[in-house]
Parts: sequence; structure tokens; C-alpha cells
Amino acid sequence: MYELVTQILECIDFISNTMKNELAEIFETWNQCSRVFAGVVEKIKVARRAPLDTDLLNEFPDIRTKVATKLVGLETEQLGILEICLKRFSRINECLKNKLDRINNKLEKISFKNHMELKHTIHEHALWIEDCWSCFHVFYMQLQFAMMSLKPSDEESAGKLVEAIIQNEQDKYTIGRAKMYLHSCKSLLKFLENQSKIKITQGHN
Repeated sequence: MYELVTQILECIDFISNTMKNELAEIFETWNQCSRVFAGVVEKIKVARRAPLDTDLLNEFPDIRTKVATKLVGLETEQLGILEICLKRFSRINECLKNKLDRINNKLEKISFKNHMELKHTIHEHALWIEDCWSCFHVFYMQLQFAMMSLKPSDEESAGKLVEAIIQNEQDKYTIGRAKMYLHSCKSLLKFLENQSKIKITQGHN
């Protein structure tokens, strides 16, 4: 039982600290790059269609192509950063899923015969972790879909990259309860430690 609660605590700590910090960086980078990308797509359209002075065109006949080419390079750069963000998000989320699977596997095999008072609380903690993973997974799929739906030089699909980073308020609330579950799980461990000490003391009497 102690080992199970320890695994749950480590998982909650992973969500509360590692995932929170790494995802904050990912979200900030995605927000910046998606906005730059959307702006570049708009500028490429302007560069290819905007009216230019005839004398300027006569002196620099390939000016549209040169400007558009430079912008496409910037567009490709931002897209590469977004792809890195997506891969990083996938790796972190998969790590959480593996931790959750190990907890659920142990829950299926463990007996609460001597700890019936903890059964509901421990299951509640595991369920919260699963809810967090679901939030992260859906959010990851949201970003992935925006990338997959991206069309070359399309302002609408570029704008959807920016919108994709917006988090659901309910998901924010669910994940935001990490500190509460962290404190609760630490209390569970202390309870189990105290029970163990009492049993040892009783055994010596």
C-alpha cells in the first residue's frame, strides 16, 4: 500500500512541477511562434499581391519573389519550432500515461482488506491523475489537429494555430488542483507511516 501511495505522490509531483513548468514553456513558445507564423502568412500574401510603383518594378523586377522567398524562410522556421513543441508535448504526455498505467495496474492487484478507510481516497487520487492526463491528451490533439489542418499560405488555417493554444477553463481548474492532491497524498503517506510504527510498537509489547 505504501509503495502505491508513493507512486501516486510521484505522479502528482510530476504533474505539479515537471509538466507544469515544461508545458508553460511549450505554451509560451507556441503562442509566440504561431502568431509570428500567422503574421508571415499574411505578409506573404501582401508581398505577392500589393501594388508596387512601376519604376520600382522596372528597376527590381524580381522584388516580389525575393521578399516572398525571405518570408517563406521565416514561415518554415516558425513551423519547425511548432513541430518541436508538439513532439515535446507528446513525450511529456506519454510519460504521464506510463506512470498512470503503472498505478492502475497496481490498483487492480492490490487488496484494501486492511486499509478500507483509504480505498475511496486513493481511487480518487488515481482518478484525478487520469482526468489530468485526459486534459493534456485532448489539448495535445487540439494542437496536432491544427498542424495537420494547416494549408500553405492560408490565413484561416494559420489563425487556427493561434487559437489552438487556448485552454479550456474546466481543464485549467482540474489541473490547478494539483497542490491540493499533493498535500492530500503526503497526508496519506504520513498516515501509513504512523500505522506502521504503531504495529511495530505493538509487536514489541
